[in-house]
Amino acid sequence: MTTHILGSTADYLQPAQMKRIDIDGHAVLVIRDREGAYHAMGAVCSHDGAPLEDGLLHEHAVMCPWCHSSFDIRCGVRNQPPAIADVPSYQLEMDDSGQLVLTLQAAPTRRAFNNRASHDLTVVIVGGGAGGHAAALELRRSGFRGRVVILTAASSPPVDRTRLSKQYMAGTMNDTQVTLHNRRWYRQQEIELITHAEVTDVEPSEGLVRFRDEVGSEALLYYDRLILAMGSHPHTLQNTPPLDNVFTLRSLSDARRIAALAKTAKRAVVVGASFTGIEVALALREHGMEVTILEQQRGLYRDSFGDDIGKMLLDHHLHVNGLTIHRGQSVRRVMHRDGRMTALELNDWRTIEADFAVVAVGVAPRTGFMQKSSILLAEDGGVLVDKQLRTNAPDVYAVGDIATYENRVGERERSERWRTAQQQGVLAAHNIMGGEETIDSIIPFFWTEQGSGLRLGYVGHVRKWDTIVYRGSVQGKHFLAMYIKDNRLRAASSIGYDRDLLALEVIMRERLPLTRMQMQDENFDLAQYAQTTIKRVEMPREF
Repeated sequence: MTTHILGSTADYLQPAQMKRIDIDGHAVLVIRDREGAYHAMGAVCSHDGAPLEDGLLHEHAVMCPWCHSSFDIRCGVRNQPPAIADVPSYQLEMDDSGQLVLTLQAAPTRRAFNNRASHDLTVVIVGGGAGGHAAALELRRSGFRGRVVILTAASSPPVDRTRLSKQYMAGTMNDTQVTLHNRRWYRQQEIELITHAEVTDVEPSEGLVRFRDEVGSEALLYYDRLILAMGSHPHTLQNTPPLDNVFTLRSLSDARRIAALAKTAKRAVVVGASFTGIEVALALREHGMEVTILEQQRGLYRDSFGDDIGKMLLDHHLHVNGLTIHRGQSVRRVMHRDGRMTALELNDWRTIEADFAVVAVGVAPRTGFMQKSSILLAEDGGVLVDKQLRTNAPDVYAVGDIATYENRVGERERSERWRTAQQQGVLAAHNIMGGEETIDSIIPFFWTEQGSGLRLGYVGHVRKWDTIVYRGSVQGKHFLAMYIKDNRLRAASSIGYDRDLLALEVIMRERLPLTRMQMQDENFDLAQYAQTTIKRVEMPREF
């Protein structure tokens, strides 16, 4: 244990300021909150290694500039995913002479403990994706000592699926690095992880789940609380039999097969210029492959970001990343022989030969087994939930891709975003523990890697907008775009305006007023404005 004098407490930092110091091998973020109190914690995001000093300080949390995780500055606890782990918390004291003294020994992490939940409960989680894993993790982090069971159809423990289309496919990460926790961790946490479990029915009146186990035998499991987190299944090519070299990407086993072929193959086709499709194509290019993308729409991402950003990204992929994109094209027929695809015939009768194909044309809720259930479904197969993610069945929650809820403006919404699924899993866990949290506290956020160092972030959600207000330059690939619907900010996208994107997440979550003139004014500091809202949060209690 070593101590270091940093400087005078009176003026080392001004209120609401942060400073990173690297000392004795420790990256420490020193923070002075708005009330003038000092705190010290790890300076690196536990999810992706981002420098937290470039993030946003809001209330008693620091938000990561890259992934939007947040950490409590008073104790290092991770408040918001996608980060899983906390960051270290260090002791800061004022000595008799008014100097700020840092002790380089991580302080014990204190987490919230809610004693309103019975520890005799059995919580069953159907699905091992982002939402299911986050719910199980949060139950244990919050002190729940009852039985927790995860049923997943996958053959492996839950993985970070956002990395499968990027680092894993490119060969820069392996199975261990994309796995969220290994089986030993689940045993240590007393979380029962049952893989190869195909759920066939849910019977709320009996409080049980029916499933087929690894050997195909029928099994059942009784629950006191149930979290449905099955996620989505990918769409496939119509009128096409299963073929050994035509893939979708949804699981680690899918990624393994594609990555193995990529080591020797020379040509690949990606059907669909979705975020996943583009990321897979870019990763395959890292193997030196010739990659062709087929996209049914004439534009790229226009429905998500608008024409200007779509045109810029298309130009970036064609002329910087060297991708071949056939727009306005769909697959008329898959040519195959001996169980393998040999070529794809397009709607203009051209044919493209390839060693394999990856289909990335969207997903649908994995709720087929629930069609006869008493749990209400939306028209698209999503599970209808209220603001607290409760279904119409008692003690049954739904999170992630399948959860269909009413958003802040009264629209029915279903999000297919990784971080949003994690946040919903956390929210469901808290409510099972006796909380009364609502979906309105969650503002969706995602990011996508578009190659050659281009990283685009998006916060909020809007299907159609009235106008877009820009800062910076879209063509210069450094911009902030704010989407307005019915005279209110509904979403924003950005390249290079990371801190402002964090600020807009806070502004939308806290419902702060923001005029179009303020949005347009480059001199109007969005981050400073977001930090003006103070909502006192109680310190997590130690258990």
